[in-house]
Amino acid sequence: MSESAPRVLLVDDHAVVRAGHRALLEATAAFTVVAEAENGEQALRIAATTPLDLAILDLELPGISGLETCERLSRQHPHLGLLLVTVHDSPLLQTRARRAGARGFVSKRAPAEHLLAAITAVANGTSAFAASPDEEDTAGGVHTLAQLSDREFEILRLLAAGASVARVAETLHLSPKTVSNLLSGLRSKLGIRERQGLIRFALRHGLGGH
Repeated sequence: MSESAPRVLLVDDHAVVRAGHRALLEATAAFTVVAEAENGEQALRIAATTPLDLAILDLELPGISGLETCERLSRQHPHLGLLLVTVHDSPLLQTRARRAGARGFVSKRAPAEHLLAAITAVANGTSAFAASPDEEDTAGGVHTLAQLSDREFEILRLLAAGASVARVAETLHLSPKTVSNLLSGLRSKLGIRERQGLIRFALRHGLGGH
């Protein structure tokens, strides 16, 4: 393998997914997987001490989300190419990914060649998004949801996926009281009175699914 091959960090809480991505990349002999992380905190520590060119991150990470991890990596390491991988296809999530500093966004349901094409594009400094910014702005209520923080957005997405307040708290390493307070803020920002209304709103904008 060439010494100039892009150095890659794989970030996913499922070891089997990381193994699949590693196998795909190593089969091309065009990339060097230098590190793996199972959560955002670990990814940030690795990036602070390890030379990297590209990070491939799952959207759904325990603790700080993939979006929040992406935003921190982008801010701390502006040269780093960032690709978010997710089971979700929502154009709204693509917009959030762009704003977090990602250069690409690809579905886990996509064929391996599509994933590899996105990885290659990001490694080469170009973008890899399925929808254009104009399509994103009209497809998912972006202007309404733009006022949400990454943490609020992640709570809304987890609710749409069927998580309880307790499960949201466990996933994000927060207390149930903190989640309840954030939910109150969400309802206020979006003008929605009940939690079920938040869930319906999120589903309407393509944030549901697993």
